[in-house]
Amino acid sequence: MLKRFTKKLFSVTALQPFLNECNYYWQYIIHFNRNKKFILNNPTKPIPPNRDLFETFKLDYELFFADGQLAAKEIIEYYHLYSSTQNEKTYVLDWGCGVGRVIQHIPTFLPNPICYGADINKERIEWNRSHISNILFDVIEYKHLPYPSSFFNLIYGISVLTHIHSTEQLFWIKELKRIMQPGAIAIISTHGNHYYNQLSTKEQQTISTNGSITNEYKIDGHHLMTTYNDPIAFRVLLEQYFEIKACYEGKSHPEKLGGQDLWIVMNV
Repeated sequence: MLKRFTKKLFSVTALQPFLNECNYYWQYIIHFNRNKKFILNNPTKPIPPNRDLFETFKLDYELFFADGQLAAKEIIEYYHLYSSTQNEKTYVLDWGCGVGRVIQHIPTFLPNPICYGADINKERIEWNRSHISNILFDVIEYKHLPYPSSFFNLIYGISVLTHIHSTEQLFWIKELKRIMQPGAIAIISTHGNHYYNQLSTKEQQTISTNGSITNEYKIDGHHLMTTYNDPIAFRVLLEQYFEIKACYEGKSHPEKLGGQDLWIVMNV
């Protein structure tokens, strides 16, 4: 009930900027001593701006690196488990890379990768280019991924479709397919029924009817724009373009991605 009430407060347009600021300063305060200690113990680690950490993850420096490394490890494990081909060089894309939380760790777990990160936020891409080596970063402009067709062996987009309007999800699914090689793997996540407790009864009925619902926000891709997908409807959508290798629904696997539905698909 409290989660639903909080979510409703954030859905009121006039309150969104104010509540978002309150949340930012709350995280800044509760993590202040922990973050200060992390800087003292890791003086050479490049730490993204606080605002970018807050908008893309959490304002917790230690967790930013630890969770990013764990996510990279799990992504490569999934890739090895479900990929039908092993290449001398693997072309990897972090779709919606933010400030490089995950992609900077991929070379630790995969030999000879050619790693790319793409995001719509130009400032974050510039920060990545200045602070993260051995990764190629690109800005996503004009709703187009700046890569040739049939290019990547592995693409992952964690918490990306969750913040893309439901009316645009199909476009991006098609765009991901375009840049994937035959046999390539994509790992993506959605907000499924594990998150329905954040929605009203009417909103849940809308998902049952339409297959998805989006809480609107004025900035595309912002974390306050949240899209929820019915797992059954989303499966039907994916099956038009990919072979679904695995799906871990958040309701039965809350330990994965904080309860998001995790989809692993192959381009055929």
